[in-house]
Amino acid sequence: MRFQTARDLLEQASGLHEGLARYYERLSGEAQKERVKLLLDYLARHEQNMSQVLARYSQETADKVRNAWFSQELGGEFVKCIPPARPVSELDNAGIIDLAIQLDDCIIDLYQLIAMNSELPEAREAFTNLVNLERQEKLRMVRQAMRLDDL
Repeated sequence: MRFQTARDLLEQASGLHEGLARYYERLSGEAQKERVKLLLDYLARHEQNMSQVLARYSQETADKVRNAWFSQELGGEFVKCIPPARPVSELDNAGIIDLAIQLDDCIIDLYQLIAMNSELPEAREAFTNLVNLERQEKLRMVRQAMRLDDL
């Protein structure tokens, strides 16, 4: 059994968002259709922003929360949120939006799992706040993606 702190989990979450930003950037570089490229560029910026938000959140969170220990191997759960490798030619805007929603839902589920496994009420609250933030950002992302699709 591997023990992890909330700080470790927040760093992994930030790294996941950074990895998703690179994933969308790579797909954008391969995209032939302008609308697909615009959407992927937007998603890359969105994920980069989320990575920065999490890094700031970790810095601003109380030491008591950052140093909270988790006795379950929760960091390995982040692997489930890594997107499958597929050529961008197989994706249209609707497929990309669906993929982004699936990835956001995966992250939300992971934060809920972490919150449920927290023995420290303040850590539970911190990860519950992240669930709410991710839900709000998912809605914002979908609205923006739909606007781009309407162009």
